[in-house]
Amino acid sequence: MKVLDWSPESDSFLKKKEIEIHNLYHGELAKNSFQKKEIFGRRSIKMRIRALKRLLRMTGHSTFTGKVLDAGAGDGWCSAYLLENYPSLEEIYTMEINENAIQSLIPKVIDTVNGDNEKVNLVRGSFNNIPLKNHFDYVITMGALHHSDNLYQSFKAIFDSLKDGGYFLAQEPFLRDTVSNDFYHNRGAETINFKGLVEVKNDDRTDIFYRLCEYRTAAYHAGFDIEVKDISLDRANWRRIFMNAVKGKTQTYNLVFCAHKPKAARPRVPTAWEE
Repeated sequence: MKVLDWSPESDSFLKKKEIEIHNLYHGELAKNSFQKKEIFGRRSIKMRIRALKRLLRMTGHSTFTGKVLDAGAGDGWCSAYLLENYPSLEEIYTMEINENAIQSLIPKVIDTVNGDNEKVNLVRGSFNNIPLKNHFDYVITMGALHHSDNLYQSFKAIFDSLKDGGYFLAQEPFLRDTVSNDFYHNRGAETINFKGLVEVKNDDRTDIFYRLCEYRTAAYHAGFDIEVKDISLDRANWRRIFMNAVKGKTQTYNLVFCAHKPKAARPRVPTAWEE
């Protein structure tokens, strides 16, 4: 595996605490031993594998080929899955924002499933600062993009990194468009216990449940054609949705989207807030 550093600290939108807490969390995970059935057998990962297969169908393709960026890769399960199931892939860039993920956790997960290390580039980087342009056939984020603190900037950076005709595929939590701004202000002021490891104020990190309209808007302004599917009734989600409704909590849902970069760029004048 090659190791690359795209200097996530240079991303002005990335909060320092986001790097710190995930470095702590991924360092703790890296202490564990892994078996393949444990990596792919978790309920949340089974849901995301189903989502990934659905996303592939939405592209009209039968397999993944070419070059892939797995952005916000977490423990690297998606890269490991792609390596195991789509041998025609040419190259995978597996990107996370912290050292412990890149140096310890992700290599351990990929080695567990006997992935082809020669195809893997481990990247310490962020959604908003992707130096490779017109390079990838697919960019994939699975439950990670909601950690972006500037959704438009992330969509634009990903758009620029894709080849013409490439695809940005994602599974993400979202909120209904009727959720008010007060929800976000109140949530930002709350202090949580992150993964049982550290107390952190939500405003000091980035964990935003964007509204569906915000995903569509960011995709449009970045230049994508986007198809969105609500997968909230996936069997891995319906019980959580039901219990939250009973408790009167603001409800999070799940979506997949397939964003296509047109082969012929459309001329468009940016709005003022995009500059």
